[in-house]
Amino acid sequence: MKKFFFLLFLFLAAGVIGYQYFFNQSTTEQPVSLEIDNIRLPETETIKSTSPNQTSLPPQAVKPAGRQLTAAEIAIKSEWMRKSGQSTPDLETYEHYSDQQLADLVAQGDFNAMHVLGIRKLESEGINAATPFAQKEIVYGSLRGITTMANYTSPNLYGDSSPDEIKKQLMESSAYYKLYAMRGDQYTAKLFNDTMVDAYKKHYQLEKAFTDEDKAWIENRGKELYDNYQAERNKLGLGDFDNEVPKEVKDFFGE
Repeated sequence: MKKFFFLLFLFLAAGVIGYQYFFNQSTTEQPVSLEIDNIRLPETETIKSTSPNQTSLPPQAVKPAGRQLTAAEIAIKSEWMRKSGQSTPDLETYEHYSDQQLADLVAQGDFNAMHVLGIRKLESEGINAATPFAQKEIVYGSLRGITTMANYTSPNLYGDSSPDEIKKQLMESSAYYKLYAMRGDQYTAKLFNDTMVDAYKKHYQLEKAFTDEDKAWIENRGKELYDNYQAERNKLGLGDFDNEVPKEVKDFFGE
C-alpha cells in the first residue's frame, strides 16, 4: 500500500515537473493488451515504498533563465511533448473518460489512454495489473511509459528486501532510464536516474552505487529493453522508434 501511494506521488511530481519545464517556463530558454513475454521484470508487487528523497530534484535541475523563446520554438517543443507522451494538459483530458472510453482508445493505440487506465489499474489492483499498460505505452512511443516502468521497478529502500536485491532492482530501474536516453531525451533520463541513485547512495552511505561491471550490465540491459520493445513495434507494424529530438528541445535543455 505504501508503494501505491508513493507511485501516485511520483506520477504527480513528474507531471508537475514536466509542466514547469515545458509550459510554465516555455517562453524562456534555459541552459540546461500487451503483456510482453520476452521482457524480464522483477517481482514488483513486493515493493512497498521508497525514500521521499527520490522525488526531489537535484540542484542542477534549477537553472537561470536565458533568452525568450519565440512562438515557433514553443510550438515545436509542445508538439514534441505530445508526440512523446509527456503533455500534461493533454493527459488531464483523459482523466475525465470512463474506463470503457479509455479501453476503446487503448485498442486504437492511444498511449495517453494507456497511461490513465494503467494508473487506475494501479489504484484498484496493484502494480502487476498496471505493468502491461506501461509496457504497451512504451511500445507505442511514449517516453512517459518508460519513466512509469522505471518507477515500477525501482527499489524499496525501507522494505524487507536484502541489500543485494535492492541493488538489482536499482539496476533494472536504471536500465529503463538508459532506454529513455536511447529514445533521445538524455537530459531527463540523467535527471531522474541521478536522483534515484543519489537516494540509494545516501541511504547506504556509499560513495559509489555501481561497479564498472554493474554499469556494463545496465548498459547492456538498456539495449536489450530497447530491442525487445522495438520487436513488439515490428509485430504491430509500427516501424522503428522515432528518436529524433528537435533542436529547440535540446536548446531548452542546454544540450
